[in-house]
Amino acid sequence: MLKWFISATNIRLVLLLQNWNRTNLWKGASKIKQYKVTSKLGKNATTAKRKSAVAYGLKQKGEPYKLKTALTNESSWYCSKLTHKMWDKQGYDLRADILNFYVSPSNIKNDLNTREVKNWGSKLPSAY
Repeated sequence: MLKWFISATNIRLVLLLQNWNRTNLWKGASKIKQYKVTSKLGKNATTAKRKSAVAYGLKQKGEPYKLKTALTNESSWYCSKLTHKMWDKQGYDLRADILNFYVSPSNIKNDLNTREVKNWGSKLPSAY
């Protein structure tokens, strides 16, 4: 089974890849929106919880990508599942429908724990 991931130590290469990805992967995109995680009452997640969520996500680097995987499986990931699990570990369940055995981008978008921060439209988001 092939596993795809990028590992680079050359910072110049990493920056070139990031710039290429920003330019090419977002090309022609529309309705780009930025969201944040909050409590169901709208209180922002704390800095500590945001850092812990990111740290958990980074620990999964190099794990295999697999679309058909249970939410309880912590050894293979797809994008929405990883985002969900990062926040679930912090006490935020980002599934709009908790009866689902999967999580999708629309589940995260429609969950009461997410709030739109900015609507970029078709404008390319700024670099990190």
